[in-house]
Amino acid sequence: MRKVKSMLLSLFFVVLSLTNNAEAQNAKGIGVGVEKTLGGIAGASLVIDMGQFRVDVLFHFDYRNRRECCDYMLFGFAGRFFFVLHSMRQADFSLGGGFGVIAASNDPAPYYDYVALQLECAMQIRAFVVPSFAIHGSLGLAISFGEDINTGVQLGEGWGGGLLGSFGATYFF
Repeated sequence: MRKVKSMLLSLFFVVLSLTNNAEAQNAKGIGVGVEKTLGGIAGASLVIDMGQFRVDVLFHFDYRNRRECCDYMLFGFAGRFFFVLHSMRQADFSLGGGFGVIAASNDPAPYYDYVALQLECAMQIRAFVVPSFAIHGSLGLAISFGEDINTGVQLGEGWGGGLLGSFGATYFF
């Protein structure tokens, strides 16, 4: 238990040091916002920007009560990594990739539950509207594959349909 506490405390101080650098380095540090992966996972995002590279973590949750047939619940999680190739005062251009997992549950039984994995490679342009707020767009390729949890039947594999795009916005602290 002490190791966990010391690791959490260390993580807290690392995050705090990144946050303090946000003003000095033109919005580098911790950010929150909304974005969408090329594979379709959309939702709240946490961005850790370390200058030359950044990590984005996305969380997605969707619940729908369909009166005519079923209840539908979808949970998604994705991680993306971008390496900055060119940076200017108000914008940057990055290349990177990501990995995502989507789990869907349908009730009642005739409808299948599934898990899908997504991989993507993307280029991203990010523009700072003000020093702590950025909008960004991504363009690239995605691949998705998965299977029905109940029967083990493979849902299929395939490219995500050529070039795909997505947009998002992030506020940095």
